[in-house]
Amino acid sequence: MTEENTDVLSGAFKDIEAWNAIFRNGTTLRRMQENRLSLYENFDYIAGRAERGESGGKEFIYGPSSGGMLESIRFRMSTEGERISSLVPEFSFKNRSLKLGGKDTETALLLAERINGPYSASYSALFCGVAESILGIQPSHEVRLTRMLACELERIACHLFVVGRLCEAASQSVATAHIFGLREKILRMISRRFGHRFFFGLNDIGRIRTPVDFHGISESVDAVVNEFGDLWQHLSSSTLFIDRIQRTCPVHLESSVGPAARASGYSTDERLTEGLLPYSDFSFNFRKEYEGDSLSRALIRSHEIEESGSIIAQVTDQLHKADASRPASISDRRGEGIGRIESPGGETLLYLRLGDSIERAYIRSSSLANLQAFVRGISGAVFTDFAFAWESFGLWVCEMGGVI
Repeated sequence: MTEENTDVLSGAFKDIEAWNAIFRNGTTLRRMQENRLSLYENFDYIAGRAERGESGGKEFIYGPSSGGMLESIRFRMSTEGERISSLVPEFSFKNRSLKLGGKDTETALLLAERINGPYSASYSALFCGVAESILGIQPSHEVRLTRMLACELERIACHLFVVGRLCEAASQSVATAHIFGLREKILRMISRRFGHRFFFGLNDIGRIRTPVDFHGISESVDAVVNEFGDLWQHLSSSTLFIDRIQRTCPVHLESSVGPAARASGYSTDERLTEGLLPYSDFSFNFRKEYEGDSLSRALIRSHEIEESGSIIAQVTDQLHKADASRPASISDRRGEGIGRIESPGGETLLYLRLGDSIERAYIRSSSLANLQAFVRGISGAVFTDFAFAWESFGLWVCEMGGVI
């Protein structure tokens, strides 16, 4: 990536599709360079409202602290009757645009893995992978497998959380408690085996920092996956639940990522590519849905919970102990690199430039990529569908900061 490319990145977010294209193709997009607006000046563009020139209707503010929402975010909402005609998100109240410039890689890693705690395994594996590519470090197969195992355990916990939140929005109290209980079983098992329920301190440049006991992990996961499968069958037969999420917030947007993209028929999954983690060495069933609604996004997550269990079983068959040994030497090489990883929310991208310390770092989170899809899908919906739409995307405001 050239100096010109990175200068373009610093003015990013006016157009999320353009932002995606920079990372995917490494191309310089002039119109982003010509519109060097800060992140928080771009809400209307993320919503698509500025291009459409929308106005009219009654506008009111929802948030920043609203009942039922976990994080602080404000929406400027225009309505005509009970329907949402347009919605503009303002997410500057809570995000973690952590300043990594000038920090050494060890300190930067500690910050990066805390951008979004539930996605810590993904963020730390991504940071380490990009840094290792720049420094010329080839981590051992055991290290890469351990990171992959952590990411799949994280995916199960996060997908359970999203489905549980959907049940909660639909007033399915028993199912909500049951699913959150299953998630807690996974998190406690992670805490016992990896030292922290959100994998803090697990990854390090070129190695795994924490000793891990892999014995019995697959069996514990299988028990949770099977119990969830039975519960999901019951939920699928509940018209009270299905009617609330079927045909709610349908959207097909090519720039979406993760379960949101796969629920809209797009074959978008970094695990299918030759990436930072050795997914190509293992088999799993890739699934798509085509309606693009909240039900489709829930179906994708329920399927991926089962498939993550299958991946975990395959990985643990090859793992006996984590390779915690530090590489013989960490070079003082300088350079830049870009990496991608499939977090529970979808493709997450990281750009790093290393010198004596971190010189530049940019991130495009899955939540920021999918925010535009949520905004477009909710337009025209009634306000009572808002919670089902929002929860089905599994968005996290804390990781929408973008530039770090």
